[in-house]
Amino acid sequence: MGTKSERKNYSNIEEDNMPSYEDANNEMYEEVMQLQIARQIAERNDKQSGKIQFAGWDHKTCWDCGDVLPKMRVKLGRVRCFDCQTLKERRGEDD
Repeated sequence: MGTKSERKNYSNIEEDNMPSYEDANNEMYEEVMQLQIARQIAERNDKQSGKIQFAGWDHKTCWDCGDVLPKMRVKLGRVRCFDCQTLKERRGEDD
């Protein structure tokens, strides 16, 4: 370390020119959130990609009867209501 006179004096730097930690944290948080959302969308698409015949499915209603699906069935990637899926399984049909 140099003497006091050799050290740089940063006290005269304007704070407006320096990025704040809060701004940097906010930017990082936004990037992380965007990445998480993109990952969730990709995972949902991957689950559905195995079901190409359901490409036009709206993720809200039963593929067969059109009734509104419970949110839990949608989260599990189900395209049919319980009744339609049960009927399909009893007939021994595959997707």
